[in-house]
Amino acid sequence: MSGRWGALAAAALGAALMAGGPGGCAVNPATGEKVFTGGITGAQETVEGRKLHPEILRQFGPALENRALQRYVDSVGQLLARTAERRDVKYTFTVVDSDIANAFEVPGGYIYITSGLLALFDSEAELAAVLGHELGHITALHYARGRGQAILAQLGVLAAGILARQAAPGSGVDRMIGELGGKAAFAYLRSFSRENEYESDDLGIRYLARAGYDTGAVARMLGKLRAHGRLEAELAGRSPDGIDRFDYTATHPAPMARIRRAAANAARTEARNPMVAREIYLGQIDGMVYGGSRKQGFVRGRHFIHPELGFRFSVPRRFILHNMPQAVVANGSGGGRIVFRLKPRGATLSAAEFLRAEWGTRFRLGRIDEFTLNTMPAASTRFAARGRSGVVDIAVLAAGARGGKVYELVFVFPRKPGSRLEEAYRTVRRSLREMTATEAATHRPWRIRVIRARRGDTQQSLARRMAVAERRLARFRVLNGLGPGEAIAAGRMVKIVAE
Repeated sequence: MSGRWGALAAAALGAALMAGGPGGCAVNPATGEKVFTGGITGAQETVEGRKLHPEILRQFGPALENRALQRYVDSVGQLLARTAERRDVKYTFTVVDSDIANAFEVPGGYIYITSGLLALFDSEAELAAVLGHELGHITALHYARGRGQAILAQLGVLAAGILARQAAPGSGVDRMIGELGGKAAFAYLRSFSRENEYESDDLGIRYLARAGYDTGAVARMLGKLRAHGRLEAELAGRSPDGIDRFDYTATHPAPMARIRRAAANAARTEARNPMVAREIYLGQIDGMVYGGSRKQGFVRGRHFIHPELGFRFSVPRRFILHNMPQAVVANGSGGGRIVFRLKPRGATLSAAEFLRAEWGTRFRLGRIDEFTLNTMPAASTRFAARGRSGVVDIAVLAAGARGGKVYELVFVFPRKPGSRLEEAYRTVRRSLREMTATEAATHRPWRIRVIRARRGDTQQSLARRMAVAERRLARFRVLNGLGPGEAIAAGRMVKIVAE
């Protein structure tokens, strides 16, 4: 899992060191090599981790409201932590309520795994594989090493700036895109280098062997991430073959080369009588909320529904919705992005005045149109701006919501042939509406249900029991780690998505 908390990790300035050294160097406790880290201490790491933890839960997603599952994941993590080389860190393992399949860690021993990722796994060994990988990043001082490299880079930038006697701040549109789901919603996950990822895979296998788990679970875990990534690419209208490129910006790059490497390493590092604990794990996630809770809202294919706040909207086909605590973001295959936020409006501001106050100070707005949208007073405007990647067309729609708030929808699309801005704007504008309490009550969260296959069951027959409406068979295969045509024996435990 190469997903990393970019902006916050940069603020934290890296992981703690086992020991400081001359010139800001330290010894990697996993390998014994000396690495440049910039001199951050273990005490600094602990302080920074404590500061980051509540902010991560606020930005990325709250802790899952399932105490039994939280305790279970923590127990597996603590078992692995006792086998790791770093003993100066107090490790904390948290399940985050997010449907994005990912795991990451920050300084101070804080390790996070999403409920969306837990749903993909089939055994405790696979859970241990991803937790062991994240432990590897901490043990090998990858944050600290990255900080050391950042210091050198900053010195170079400073020297260049002095010579040139000029600054090059980002443009207004680049900052805005960062706020609207770039840095704030998706680039918050920063990838480590390929070498860091490989080293963490190796260390994860080491810790699994020491704890007595099946080391082959690392390759299986990566294979499930690859299958998940391929399905998401297909749903977004992209080529699934792109998954096999080692993409440093992806939240979980798992190309085939990496999977084969992990499998070969595991074969050389086998535990005696290895643990898999498949039934134990499936019993723990049985009933887990999947795809969003009433408090967080649901993603249902192209639709976002928030029963507790009482609204819903839809996006066009080939847009993938991601639900974050601060925003709902939809990314399209052509580079377009739609960002939805519920914001305070101020009791005296109309929708048009809201647009002028929020956007008019940063951009030269086009004409502001006022209208009624499904009984809500609304306004919209359009304008263009130039960023580092070229000209983008931007549309902003504001509609008055209950409680003195406003629904804000921002459409950011590269200016190029085939732009889907008009389609996206029309789709969302037609679909955004508030629900009655009766309608909202009909929407319930999906859950993972673990069932036993009966004689005669096939992938197709079991997939028909899935609550999802789109690509049921493909989703069933990804959820259960199945290949096309793979038979399912009677009595086998499988996962489905049900209400």
